[in-house]
Amino acid sequence: MQLFKSNITKSYLLIAFLIVFLSACCAKKHTAVHKHVLLQVCPDEWIQNKMPNTDAQSANEYFIYEGKRREIKEFDMEWIKKNCSIKPQIVQ
Repeated sequence: MQLFKSNITKSYLLIAFLIVFLSACCAKKHTAVHKHVLLQVCPDEWIQNKMPNTDAQSANEYFIYEGKRREIKEFDMEWIKKNCSIKPQIVQ
């Protein structure tokens, strides 16, 4: 009977170890998926707004991609400079 209890204890310990191990693996994968990935695509337009503005919070530079405004920080600028023939359009 003692041998049976020992095997059950070992089984429970093994299961507990596997649960902890798999939870750690899944948590690591989960955080990797949610890291911000910079877009490596050529935007349609690159706008630099040089018009006077009283709102210091608004971005003065942005991209148009697929017909929508997208912020510069969403894109991999090094990749764009190497792979795209886009030049900033200055708005004054």
